Amino acid sequence: ILYGNASGVTSRLAAGGASTVLTSDGTDISWAAASSGGGGAMEFISSQTPSSVTAISFTGFDKSKYLNYKFEFSNIRFTADNRTVYFRTSSNGGSSYDGGSSDYKQQLAEFTSGFQGSTETTSVGRFVEETSDSTSERGVDGTLTIFNPGESTLTTTQGYFTSQRGITSALIFSISVITRMAASEVNAIQFGGGTFASGTISMYGLKKS
Repeated sequence: ILYGNASGVTSRLAAGGASTVLTSDGTDISWAAASSGGGGAMEFISSQTPSSVTAISFTGFDKSKYLNYKFEFSNIRFTADNRTVYFRTSSNGGSSYDGGSSDYKQQLAEFTSGFQGSTETTSVGRFVEETSDSTSERGVDGTLTIFNPGESTLTTTQGYFTSQRGITSALIFSISVITRMAASEVNAIQFGGGTFASGTISMYGLKKS
């Protein structure tokens, strides 16, 4: 790369090494390790495209590196109409997932032809109410964020928003906050609700520094 340096002289920057990104101190440019923060605060971890399975899990949690996690949902559909996407969390790396009748508390607000709201204690975190199996309709799009799951002495909170076209062609927008009632570390998450037909779920980590 040829560039004008801080002294106004044309300089040459050689190719960077593996896992480095281009950064600047405000005057000159250089290469820096992506893990040092040069790549930005949000980092891609993994992605899955579920098909013909009833549950998928993400275990790429690293509390030494990440503070929060974000899951992006794109066009998630099931093989049957009117299915509910849910999630369960784990504190043992995915060996088991919490699914007791009062493991989660959720407050949900849904906007379609009118406003609907509810508060409930459940065995799962309910992500969205309704999906369609029609290939001519778009499935569920949305974002789920897990806040500070590496904290072992406090409960973990999740928040999401989703948008979709329902099976009755109504447009649906949902927002919710969900609390995992047990005060323990969360280091894995599982999504389910039926047999997945298509779509993509991607996991990102918010770096601590």
